[in-house]
Amino acid sequence: MDEQELNQQNRFILQYIRRVISNKKKCYLDHIKRKVRNKFKFENETIELFFNDMIQKKMILVDEGLVEINIFANPTRRKIFELIKAYPGIYTYLIKNILNIGPNQVDIHLSVLEMNNLIKYIDFGKVRVYGVEIVPEIQIYIGFLAFKKSSRKILIFLCRNALGPKRSEIMEYISLSKSATIYWIKKLIKLRLIYVRINHVNHYYLSKHYKKIICTTMQDSQEINHISTKNR
Repeated sequence: MDEQELNQQNRFILQYIRRVISNKKKCYLDHIKRKVRNKFKFENETIELFFNDMIQKKMILVDEGLVEINIFANPTRRKIFELIKAYPGIYTYLIKNILNIGPNQVDIHLSVLEMNNLIKYIDFGKVRVYGVEIVPEIQIYIGFLAFKKSSRKILIFLCRNALGPKRSEIMEYISLSKSATIYWIKKLIKLRLIYVRINHVNHYYLSKHYKKIICTTMQDSQEINHISTKNR
């Protein structure tokens, strides 16, 4: 079983445990183990390994035999969740810099949060970007683009220039080559964040539907990038 399948399995088990606990005033560890064993047809050794792992990660708390699921007992995990909640589109590198913790530690906490359906991720090329479960995917995309210098500069420029600048004006503002500018413009058009009108030459505009969230996100991203840069 690979890591993704294991995380999926653990997520199902924790969801089941949460349902069992919610239906009872008190739930003892031995009772929960029996319920999980009967539900998922696991061997005793597998059951013990699962519960030991969850208890070690403090995802399951046991007090005098009583079981409670506690996701935010770990303060670092809570901080990571609050960052993701505040800044959809954030990714491991930024989280690591802002909180001054190692990437392996970040990955462990992200896995726990994902396992409990509190966050989700989108693969943007080779980068995995995060948002809380209830946030629309487009907002996560916008957030990520706000953290990337070139796309952020283009979007900020369009926020400030509602009349529709030409490509040459965008190139001059962001100080990128023609090919790099075209790459990012095509990417933003594909995501329907900007659109083009042709009047002798191409003029570029922010999507009316996403303009407000784009411009707000650009402002927030400058703040978090400043914090991240200071912590490098």
